[in-house]
Amino acid sequence: MRSRSSIYGTLSGGLLLIGIGLIFLLRMPFFPTILAVLGLSSILAGFASGRGWQGVQGGIWLVGLFFLFYFDIFWPGILIVAGVSALIGALTRPMLSSSDRDQFEKDEK
Repeated sequence: MRSRSSIYGTLSGGLLLIGIGLIFLLRMPFFPTILAVLGLSSILAGFASGRGWQGVQGGIWLVGLFFLFYFDIFWPGILIVAGVSALIGALTRPMLSSSDRDQFEKDEK
C-alpha cells in the first residue's frame, strides 16, 4: 500500500509536468506563468512532506507573485500578498505545545 506522502509527491510532480506542458502548448509567457505552476506544485509537495502549512505558504507567495507580475501590479500588490500570507500562516501553522517548545529550544542550542 502506498503512503499518503508518496501519493502527494507523485501528484506534485505530475502537476508540475502538466503545467509546464500547458505553458508551451498554450504559448503562454514562461515567466511569470511558471511561478503559478511552481506554487501549486509547492502546495502538494508540502502536504507530501507532512508540512502542508509550509507548502501553502510557499504556494501563496509563488501564485501571488505570478499575479503581480502578470498584471503588472507589483506595488501595492506585494502588500496584499504579504497580508494574505500572514493570515493564512496564522490560521494554518500548527501550534507548539510547551513540551514541543522546550524541545525546539534544546535543538536550537
